[in-house]
Amino acid sequence: MEKLWKFEVEMKYGLCVGLFKATDEEIKAAIGNRIFISEGAGKYNDIIGTLAESDISLVSSDPYIVESVPEIGYNPLEYLD
Repeated sequence: MEKLWKFEVEMKYGLCVGLFKATDEEIKAAIGNRIFISEGAGKYNDIIGTLAESDISLVSSDPYIVESVPEIGYNPLEYLD
């Protein structure tokens, strides 16, 4: 079952954030993998690192909320290196 997750990474100049939908299994598989977000912090400022458990937090597992809230911002699962 998909849940609503928040991705948030603090950077030197601000935050890289997003709301996205994924299953527990997808999240577990992604933790510890490298991510690469091209120009995620502005022109010529790539975000490169290892996806940590602390970068992702559960927003809701309520099916109504998961269906109603749109995905916005960055989905780290789309940027696995």
